[in-house]
Amino acid sequence: MTLQSNKNKWYFAIWMMLGLAINSFALAGGLSDEMKNSTNQHSMSDHRDSPISPPDVAKYPTLYQVHGELVVDDYAWLYADSDERNRLIEQENAHTAHHLDRSLINTLSQEIKKRSKVGVSDEIWLDGGIFFKKDNTSFPKVFIKSQNKNNQNVWTLLLDTNAEKQMLGVDTYQLGTIKPAPNAAHIAISYDTIGNEVYAIDIADKTGRVIDRLTKTAGQVVWLNHEYLVYVNDYHNQVLRHKLGTSQSQDVPIYHKQNQRLGLSLDSASSDEFVLLTLGNMTTAQTLFAKPEDLIQQGEFTPFGVIEQDREYYLEHYQGRFYLKLSDQNGAALYVLTQDDMTKWRQNQHLPNPIFMPNKRATLESFAFVGDYLIVKVRQGGVHQIFYANVNDLRFDKLYHVIDKKDKNEQQFDRSIYAGDQVWRSVKFDDEAYMVWIKSSGFDIQANTNPHLLRLGYTSPSTPKTVRYYDLLHHQFVNVAQTQKDYQTKRLWIASKDGTKLPITLVYKTGLTPTKDTPLLIYGYGAYGFSLDPVYGSSYISLLDRGFVYVFAHIRGGGELGQAWHNDGKLTKKQNSFDDFVAATKSLHQQGYGSPANTFAMGESAGGLVVANVCTTHPELYKACVMQVPFLDVLSNYHQGKTDDEDQYSEWGDPSMVSDYRTIAHYNPYTNLTVKHYPNMLIIAHRQDARVNFVDSLKFIAKLRAYQIDNNHSLHLIAIKDGGHSGTGQNSRVANNAMAYAFILQQCSSCQTLE
Repeated sequence: MTLQSNKNKWYFAIWMMLGLAINSFALAGGLSDEMKNSTNQHSMSDHRDSPISPPDVAKYPTLYQVHGELVVDDYAWLYADSDERNRLIEQENAHTAHHLDRSLINTLSQEIKKRSKVGVSDEIWLDGGIFFKKDNTSFPKVFIKSQNKNNQNVWTLLLDTNAEKQMLGVDTYQLGTIKPAPNAAHIAISYDTIGNEVYAIDIADKTGRVIDRLTKTAGQVVWLNHEYLVYVNDYHNQVLRHKLGTSQSQDVPIYHKQNQRLGLSLDSASSDEFVLLTLGNMTTAQTLFAKPEDLIQQGEFTPFGVIEQDREYYLEHYQGRFYLKLSDQNGAALYVLTQDDMTKWRQNQHLPNPIFMPNKRATLESFAFVGDYLIVKVRQGGVHQIFYANVNDLRFDKLYHVIDKKDKNEQQFDRSIYAGDQVWRSVKFDDEAYMVWIKSSGFDIQANTNPHLLRLGYTSPSTPKTVRYYDLLHHQFVNVAQTQKDYQTKRLWIASKDGTKLPITLVYKTGLTPTKDTPLLIYGYGAYGFSLDPVYGSSYISLLDRGFVYVFAHIRGGGELGQAWHNDGKLTKKQNSFDDFVAATKSLHQQGYGSPANTFAMGESAGGLVVANVCTTHPELYKACVMQVPFLDVLSNYHQGKTDDEDQYSEWGDPSMVSDYRTIAHYNPYTNLTVKHYPNMLIIAHRQDARVNFVDSLKFIAKLRAYQIDNNHSLHLIAIKDGGHSGTGQNSRVANNAMAYAFILQQCSSCQTLE
């Protein structure tokens, strides 16, 4: 089963900078070993008694001539690796370690680790007729299902990532793709041992014995037959063909990407009859396809669709038919294409009627296949709905509309969406706010094949992450999600600066009556069209248990309310993202939730950009701010003459254009620091981050301190850790959030203390 459109969209955002970030607020935090050993640990209360001043960062002005203006950057020298910079990193880590309570961090880490195991089972999936299982640990083991001598099904160890890490002599081992060959004799396993998203690919037999290895790849691999495979190189611009047993230097390039503003995604179709190559970014996509045997014989990919602004073509193939998801500014629709339809398209770009089209207020996010069923995921009113139909019941010459029902509030929608003629049915969920995703399906909890079972990943603020099994034949769930009654969720709609209604989700402990003395943590993202879904807080429950209200701010730039919601928070409209976050904060205060004295803001990656902007432009609203792997200088690459971020121009703009440059400069956090009083801040950056340069965080904190009024009563900390954008695995995510929450709790005068 392939989630073609959704997976490619996810990949392009990874290629563009997002990161696994969407759900890390529910997982992450802490101090590195380097920081543990750098100094004695002290609590915040020790700050006044035994202060350690922040490092004194030298200024070496660098001048840039940009669009007729002179730009001065006192800290650009930090981009060059040097002994002085390395000493500064050590000093910053020591300074941060001094001001954070190690005991509190350890307590939070233990709470999060214990909680993160609740409801989480082993991951099981089916690929190429083989069942795989991965346990839920920081360095997981991977098993394959096989039969022993007595014809009994058993799980056999394929890969022990911790053992591999030790054997390779590396600090991390991040698993990528696991893909079996058509004859199931060999399995391709990609992995990253640095965190910079450059993968090796091992070819192993079913016992895990490695017979071949590829290096410097993007981790994407598709088998053509039992002997040949194709993969993407580490520059993400070339597809190469490899023959088992031959040197990688002999691999044959079969595709080269010409447009560097596009990401590249390689996959096999759900039918395994075609190799699919998708080019695109967040505003355009084109799918190329080829039969595996043609690529072995020097054949080429055939394009479907064209690269056109605000138009995306995602192609799939299943049970002898092509399926197309076509998106443009008017929304998205799903088509079924026969060979005749494919011919007509090539001749005159004619398409038949779509078989599924949601209303304009809904977003068709992805589709997948389970047995004879077509599964579609739609987002409506900020929450997901799952629709399904038996493909044998569909009339491919008929358009099926998904219809919504408005309630009296206009901005909300009845979630009992239905489709015409009862051909399409929907899966109903009980929670008001939740996150759901389609998992590998067609089997039961014991990994026995059942073509009628749809497996859904599910979580909500009151439901730990779980797998729900839905019987497509009888239209009902076969297992019940275990909810926790200790926490409650509330959904509010507030007006932004321009009058736009936006949703925010509040989570807090059952029985709590929020007041102006209640501490708030507001979390936001707002970029790349990705939605901030309310999830179970294996991390943030530590704050709820201490009296906090945790707030998901569904600001523009995300995808919560469809493509228009994304469009209204990018490029020249990016200011809306910041205005929404500020409006959410002010509205909560006006409604009696917290006050500036106990309100905290937090964001990661592009969400860190939002938090940095609002905390520097509206410092009076926040007690303190936390930014994890943040995007703090959108113009840094352009100033340095780098063009490796051209793929991001569709989201932020092209700084080589005067108008785009000035738009970015208007909201760019690093550019707009001036002399004023700022809230306390903690920044967590990763040294091997391939998407956001950790030096931008070093520069930001240095400039912030230089412009801060009354530095003696301010605390601006930065932690530089090893690892890529997502750290070095689950433990580093736990450590980051434990550090972040400890920083917040140490400054929270109204927080409760757990006994």
